[in-house]
Amino acid sequence: MLKIDNLKEALDDFSDKIIVDAKANLISSGKVDTGKLKDTLTNMGAKVSKNSIEIGIKMMPYGA
Repeated sequence: MLKIDNLKEALDDFSDKIIVDAKANLISSGKVDTGKLKDTLTNMGAKVSKNSIEIGIKMMPYGA
């Protein structure tokens, strides 16, 4: 299971980077008004199964 643990750790790091980049993109494009969207971007972690890989990213509904 060491390889799966390493994969999960790499995917968690990757999804953390996605969150950081998404927040930076919101800021640099001037899309931050109240900051609620930026503050709700959350890494829900990676899930590695026998036949699938999943990365969860959560945020508040946008444009509602």
